[in-house]
Amino acid sequence: MKKLLLASLSAVFLAGGMFAFVYLIGNADPAAPKFNPEAHADWPSYPFEQLLSRTDVVALVTVSKTDKNPRPMDDRIPSQLATLQVKQVLYGTAPSEVVLDQAVEYAKPGETYVMFLTKHGDYYYEVDGNSKLLNTNGIIRSNIPDLKGDFTVDQFAAQLKQAIPKK
Repeated sequence: MKKLLLASLSAVFLAGGMFAFVYLIGNADPAAPKFNPEAHADWPSYPFEQLLSRTDVVALVTVSKTDKNPRPMDDRIPSQLATLQVKQVLYGTAPSEVVLDQAVEYAKPGETYVMFLTKHGDYYYEVDGNSKLLNTNGIIRSNIPDLKGDFTVDQFAAQLKQAIPKK
């Protein structure tokens, strides 16, 4: 009797498990997010003066070349090294060419940006999610808290100069 009861319960649990599996697979939400192997980041967003305090250099740069996935295959994290030609230093000091290491939101060859950069080792990095401001037809759009709006490079440089602490 115990064997019959055990066999019956096993059959019910097996059938129930199979039903649940088929039901869940068949009713999966096709709009649900799927795994994406691309790198993602939750960037901090610093107010202007705090962003500046974390920055080594603010410069008008043009991307001269990019190298996607320059690391060995065992790293497997997509990345890009972008060679930047420094056109004008607005804050700090920088050589005429720097290499920007990026994991997300890559800079594009030929585009010009105002960038807030920090140097670690041989590479430069964006300071926060608002550190790369695209220059479109001479206009820079800033989403930096406390400095939102559209600026020419000269207007942006003037805002930057006002924010630099006096020594």
